[in-house]
Amino acid sequence: MYTLYIANKNYSSWSLRPWVLMRELDIPFEEELVPFAPGTSSSWSVFRAFSPTGKVPCLRDADTTDMGFAGHRRIPGRAASRRVAGRSGGA
Repeated sequence: MYTLYIANKNYSSWSLRPWVLMRELDIPFEEELVPFAPGTSSSWSVFRAFSPTGKVPCLRDADTTDMGFAGHRRIPGRAASRRVAGRSGGA
């Protein structure tokens, strides 16, 4: 099963995007909420514990860590998302 590490969905739309995608495509995952560090301008060192880039969102499975959805290195269910887009007339 996948683990999606995100920050607060109210403050980080980047964290919300993969969460919504995976829920809509019924991709099973566990959500790990790691809030931004209070009173600091950077949570990089906290996020490095699970994300090689120190950024969120970060998707992990048993063997692989995605370097963050911004890099789009590997996204599970991508073929399914294309099928859904094709049905709705999208590209």
